[in-house]
Amino acid sequence: MSAAFNRMTSALESQRKLRRRLISDVSHELNTPLSVIQLEAQGLRDGLQTPEDAADHIIGEVDRLRGLVTDLDGLAETDHGELRLTFQPHSVHELLTAEVDRWRPRLQARQVGLSLQASPELPLIDMDRVRMSQALGNVLSNAVSCTEAGGRVAIKAGTGSNGCLEIVIIDNGIGIDAADLPHVFDRFYRTESSRSRGIGGTGLGLAITRAIVLAHGGTVSVASDGPGRGTTVTVRLPANGPEPGRPEPSPVSGTC
Repeated sequence: MSAAFNRMTSALESQRKLRRRLISDVSHELNTPLSVIQLEAQGLRDGLQTPEDAADHIIGEVDRLRGLVTDLDGLAETDHGELRLTFQPHSVHELLTAEVDRWRPRLQARQVGLSLQASPELPLIDMDRVRMSQALGNVLSNAVSCTEAGGRVAIKAGTGSNGCLEIVIIDNGIGIDAADLPHVFDRFYRTESSRSRGIGGTGLGLAITRAIVLAHGGTVSVASDGPGRGTTVTVRLPANGPEPGRPEPSPVSGTC
C-alpha cells in the first residue's frame, strides 16, 4: 500500500508539472502569433510594411493558430472517447506514397532528403485513411522540424516477425535524450533540446498519434541513441485490421 501510495503521489506530481507546462506552452503558442499579427498590422497601418508582405506573415501566423486549435480538438476527441474511425481496406503503399508527396515540398524547402522503401505488394489493411494520415503526419512533422539542412528522413514499411505491418520513420536529426524517451507520448511534453532550439509545437502530436494507432489495434514506439543521433518511430498495425467490436482506443496497448 505504501509503494502504491508513493507511485500515486509521484504520478500526481508529474501531472501537476505537465499542467504547469501546458499553461506556459499554450500561452506562448497563442501569444507569439498574436504578437506577430499585431506588429504586422501596425506596420501596415504606419506604412512600414507592404500589403503583400504583411498578408503573407499574417496568413502564416493564422495557420499556426489553426494548427494549435486542431491539436487541442484532437486531444479532446481522444479524452472523451469521441475518436470515431471508419475502417476500409486501403493500400499501405499508396498511403505512404501520398504522404511522401504531401511532405516532400516542405522537406525540400528545408533542404532535407526524403526516401520511401515500401513494396507495392504489401497487403491491404483495414484502416481509417484520414486518421492514419494524421497520425503519420504528426510523426513526419516532428522529423522535419528536428532535422537540419543536409539531413534526411526515411520511411520504411514491411511485415514484422509477428505478422504485423511495420511503418518505420527514421531521421538523423537532433535525437532524444534517454531521460526524455519515457515521456515523449505524454501530452504537452516537449524535450529541452526542442525548446532550446526554438522548435515549435505543443507536444500534442505524438499523444494524438498514439491514440489513433491504438484505435487501429496497433502500437507505436520511439527510439533514439541520444542527442544528435537521430530518432526512429515505429508504428505496428495488425495486418487484418483492429479486433472486431473494438469500441475505443485502449489506453495501454494494442495487439501488435
